[in-house]
Amino acid sequence: MEASSKLAVAGARTAAHLPYHHAQMSIRYGNQESIHYESVRKHQLAGDVAFQGTYKPLNDEVAHANPGSLIHWLTERYCLYTVSSSGEILVGDIHHLPWPIQEAELQIDTNTMTNYHGIELAAPPSVVTYSKRLEVLFWALKKC
Repeated sequence: MEASSKLAVAGARTAAHLPYHHAQMSIRYGNQESIHYESVRKHQLAGDVAFQGTYKPLNDEVAHANPGSLIHWLTERYCLYTVSSSGEILVGDIHHLPWPIQEAELQIDTNTMTNYHGIELAAPPSVVTYSKRLEVLFWALKKC
């Protein structure tokens, strides 16, 4: 995960044991609600870790994922798991309303994010959704 603030990265890594990395990030808004997003990781050991793409909702229809569907499984997460520096598994509860989801289209120009972890993506994503905003609350991490 990336963040443009070094302070946010340090906080996420120290307090929440989350694998955040400092990145230079930008968002540009285009016509027809398109959003161009770019993230380039700034860690020297990361090498060429970058994402660059444009996405936009396909229409104005907002819905919630149907229980039991793939989109529901992908979006309706209510806890977070991570591993501490000493190897302990930690869990934190999350609360949010159901995601207000719109169908979307995505054009990926560069994506080397997964290469860093030895994962090669052979095709574009088969499911693309968009949500304008979702507020999330989370609680302190606890040992599992």
